[in-house]
Amino acid sequence: MYAKISIDFDFKQFLDAKYTEYETKSIRIWNDSNKNSSLPQLKSPLPDTYCWENVKMKQILWDLNKIDVDRLSKLLNMDISSVTSIMQPPGSIIPPHVDSFFQLRKKYPDRPNPVRAVIFAEDWKLGHFLQCNDNVYTHWKCGDGVIVDREQYHLSANAGNEDKHTVQVSGFMND
Repeated sequence: MYAKISIDFDFKQFLDAKYTEYETKSIRIWNDSNKNSSLPQLKSPLPDTYCWENVKMKQILWDLNKIDVDRLSKLLNMDISSVTSIMQPPGSIIPPHVDSFFQLRKKYPDRPNPVRAVIFAEDWKLGHFLQCNDNVYTHWKCGDGVIVDREQYHLSANAGNEDKHTVQVSGFMND
């Protein structure tokens, strides 16, 4: 599944969060070590130039009781399992990858087709972009985004001068 979305939601709490109080996290970089995975593979391994210094980001896993999950669920037509927010500092890259949904599939083994909504928490700024498959996104408005499943390659970069904020909502689409 791959779909563009646009929702009207108040993202202030995600923008105002104290990301410096949380441990900086790095994503798993896909390379030759996942060749036996059932996930789609990159055409070639990532170069060694992807390193800790350029894949840094800060992420918060939100307590669902502190978010208007009912409204968000209705807007996205999704049964929500988790909400995270990412602050991607200038110069940071999230390399090409597909989401494995490991925790969701482990927690809900009988529920097929997990999805993730990647939502921009503020209007586009110079140097910010997201690519999903062959589509490159810039000039978005707050609340715009995409929904991806385990088949969609995507990447993100902040080549600008200001932090880039996104909200990731993971779960299952409602019928």
